[in-house]
Amino acid sequence: MHKETVRWGVLATGGIASSFTTDLLAMRESDGAEVVAVASRTTAGAKAFAERFGIPRAYGGWAELAADEDVDVVYVAGPHSAHRAAAALCLEAGRNVLCEKAFTLNSRQARKLVAVARRHDSRHSLRYEAAEVMRCLRAGEKESPLVPLEGSLAVTRTLDAVRDRIGVRCPADEEE
Repeated sequence: MHKETVRWGVLATGGIASSFTTDLLAMRESDGAEVVAVASRTTAGAKAFAERFGIPRAYGGWAELAADEDVDVVYVAGPHSAHRAAAALCLEAGRNVLCEKAFTLNSRQARKLVAVARRHDSRHSLRYEAAEVMRCLRAGEKESPLVPLEGSLAVTRTLDAVRDRIGVRCPADEEE
């Protein structure tokens, strides 16, 4: 049985967010997961998602969800190209983040996002799997020993090297 409730916010309302929210709701009794807020690009989209899943608060913007003090961790599930910005916004606001893969488009973005995560106090972090997030939060761990941030950075560096070798570029490669 769970020690305390972990309050989730969901940032996005598409198919993967729906699947993840369904899984979180199934974890309510056994693991203490509670979905308390959702954000979408539109208030109407957020409200429809909230009604579908019985979520008490719906926001028409990311910043509102990031600022919600009743959210322990935000699940970022929007388009890959938006993951870095959404995760950074939530981390800067003091929220823990579980970011859908790929959490950035290249290793430069990954390094910057990991730096944002590490700048914040030890209670706030960037994570990958729901059950592991809740375990780490309850244990007060900043990084998961199962998927350390250094491992994630190594994967993004490898992907960058493969893309360079085969000549694949994406717009994010040109970003500062």
